[in-house]
Amino acid sequence: MRVRSLPKAGLLTVAVGLGVTGLVGATGVIAAGAAPGTPPAGYVVVTSSPVTAVSGRQTPAPVVCPGTTKPVSGGAHVDSSSTLVNLNSSYPVGRHSWKVRVNNLSGVDVTFEVYAVCIDRPSPDFTVNTTFVDNQPHHVQSARVGCAQGVMVGGGVKSDSVKPKVSIHYTGPDGAPGFETAWVVLMNNPTASPVGFTVYSICAKHAPDSAHVVLGSKIPNPAGTQATAGAQCGDGSVPLSGGAFSSSTASTVSMSSSFPQGPGWSASENNTSTRAATAQAAVICSGPYPPG
Repeated sequence: MRVRSLPKAGLLTVAVGLGVTGLVGATGVIAAGAAPGTPPAGYVVVTSSPVTAVSGRQTPAPVVCPGTTKPVSGGAHVDSSSTLVNLNSSYPVGRHSWKVRVNNLSGVDVTFEVYAVCIDRPSPDFTVNTTFVDNQPHHVQSARVGCAQGVMVGGGVKSDSVKPKVSIHYTGPDGAPGFETAWVVLMNNPTASPVGFTVYSICAKHAPDSAHVVLGSKIPNPAGTQATAGAQCGDGSVPLSGGAFSSSTASTVSMSSSFPQGPGWSASENNTSTRAATAQAAVICSGPYPPG
């Protein structure tokens, strides 16, 4: 993997070549200096090359953090406006990887890219907490996991199902602006069988450079549409993790994309229900608090 040296004030994003089955090579740096400030030690955002999500299937794909860095979060950008393409899982794998699984029931193949936010994360200073939850048939199940000590800096969710109908309703950091309490998940299970899932929270024993939550504006998500919401860190801050929330609890609402974008986080929600809803992004930032 080629990684340019990081200036003391800057945000680095690298792209790594990726097949559906694993890492196959590097394609170089795709962006640098996207945000001012001093990021946590080792901070880098990695993204895969495009992966094909074949129609009618669920497609898994990982991305690997460089060197000794480890992920605090990740996600995917799905290159489709179809409300029938969504995320099934987004979670850490082993010590250095992040993995997503994408459902595609749109009728055509689409592509997506996998993202991971990586930092120096020594084991004595960080913990990964999990909780397992059963999701009964035809049900939307909520779950959350916090930090026994320290401050939450990221999280994710892994579904046990490989069926392309089971999806993330929403996922993200739950907490009022300025502090974080837990990683929260809603999962859709429209199938006739129970499906379990695991929620992750990644916790720092000492908050890295004033970690805090920023909530974006609520974006209208009319019935039958896909809406994209964003949340921005303040000047001098960088995104550690993020997600989005929907005002709807209908099982026909699902998360399409969730990924770091510049100095913030972007997420998209599909609304195939019959009622209008809103989508709101949230991001955990490391650095100075936004003005106001």
